[in-house]
Amino acid sequence: MWKGRYKNHHQVGHWKYYTSRGTLYLDERYKKDKRIKTTYYDYQGRLHLKGYAYYFESLDTAYYRWEGDWQKFDTTGKLVEVSYYKFGKFAWYKPLNFVKK
Repeated sequence: MWKGRYKNHHQVGHWKYYTSRGTLYLDERYKKDKRIKTTYYDYQGRLHLKGYAYYFESLDTAYYRWEGDWQKFDTTGKLVEVSYYKFGKFAWYKPLNFVKK
């Protein structure tokens, strides 16, 4: 199940996706610069991952890719790792002692 709106056949604004049990598992906020602020939740609705993504379309294909820093959290909400994605592919891992808090 999902909740959001379209404008000119494209997703805009705030979108929420839910499991069949009604638990939020994905929250997306579509920005004007084509970035999508993306937050994933675990099966109990706790923060799991967050970062930015892009959605691209052409005549024959469409794809969604992660970009930049993606933060991963443990079940208590503590930041446990940061990974960096470039062109939708994992590029490198940032050790936590270099992560700004």
